[in-house]
Amino acid sequence: MSLISLVHRADVEGNDSGDNILALAAAAGVELTVRERMWRAFEFPHTSTPALVFYYVTGFFIAVSVCANVIETIPCGIQAGTGKSQSCGERYGLEFFCLTV
Repeated sequence: MSLISLVHRADVEGNDSGDNILALAAAAGVELTVRERMWRAFEFPHTSTPALVFYYVTGFFIAVSVCANVIETIPCGIQAGTGKSQSCGERYGLEFFCLTV
């Protein structure tokens, strides 16, 4: 029995949480591959501590990236000599480059 059939069985029974899929796999004597265990960790981060840590770290970096992209487009003063408005991304290009890389 493959993981796909186990997931289908869990969906039919209405038990589609990560813990139930693991229990079904153990009961059926199916050893999950590394790929299937990683998929389960990404799909159900509450099932283990490393998956939960990865979930929050990923969310943090997504939030930082979104904030940096928004702040990069905000006007950040007048350019000396020309009088044109300058965005924070133009004014602090190196800092934003380092932050987004």
